[in-house]
Amino acid sequence: MFLALGLGIAMGATVVDRALVSGLEDQLNRVGTRADSVAATNDHLDEELSSWETFAGQAGDQLIAGRLNAVPVVLVTFAGVNGDVVTGLEETLRNAGAIVPARVLFTSRFALPDEAATSELASLVAAGATDPEQVRPEAARRVAEAWAGRARPELISDLVAADFLEVTVEGAGPPPVIADLGARFLVLSSGEADVPNPSLSVPLVRAMGELSLPTVAADVARADRSEPRPVESDADPDPFVGPLREDDRILGRISTVDHAAGFRGRTAVVLALAELGEATVGQYGTGRGAERFLPD
Repeated sequence: MFLALGLGIAMGATVVDRALVSGLEDQLNRVGTRADSVAATNDHLDEELSSWETFAGQAGDQLIAGRLNAVPVVLVTFAGVNGDVVTGLEETLRNAGAIVPARVLFTSRFALPDEAATSELASLVAAGATDPEQVRPEAARRVAEAWAGRARPELISDLVAADFLEVTVEGAGPPPVIADLGARFLVLSSGEADVPNPSLSVPLVRAMGELSLPTVAADVARADRSEPRPVESDADPDPFVGPLREDDRILGRISTVDHAAGFRGRTAVVLALAELGEATVGQYGTGRGAERFLPD
């Protein structure tokens, strides 16, 4: 009896082991099939990406040539933002036929590293506060008001003299009075800006929108989202345009582009600037709050 019982247990264990092995083999086969499918999909996506990169390289700025013919565009940016990308966008504007009468840089002195810098800026913009986090947004608003012709005309030159702003123009001669140009504005920033966007660039664009200055705000951090944000990252993927898109006071007054460093982004910037001439705005790109890749 014990012998029979032992034989039964042994045979049963063998059957169970075989069933387990068979099940594991089936699972491994399914995993291998899925891995092959994923690899094939990735290869296809790599081919698609390569095709788009080739298309972008061959198209260059040909598709937007003449879209901004003789339109004055003031280029605004901030210390720390990728200068090569900014220069590339300026070249794109010129290839589209735009005139760039001035390039304005908010320098790193806007970081207000000490009490002296804070006091000087507060005095220049007639700010009532002494806290840097209050003085900076107030200064940004005053600059926007000067561009709209609603502040003392010498404010910009005073800020340049105090190294808070740099204004670059072509050729010799003094910088133009921006309020007299009838220009459209392209404001470029990113998470790389020396002064955090909520402290300077966002208040500036918010003020420009409230003053009805024709403005496109563009984030130049990444080209067409080719580098996905790590899952574990808590950083805002759109640190510049994201807060602007969440502000109902200006959402219908300005345009935004959240991927302006790449081919599609440069195209979106030009087309968005062009449609400002028809009093049309929109939110373009692939980030949160974007309506579509490109204007109609």
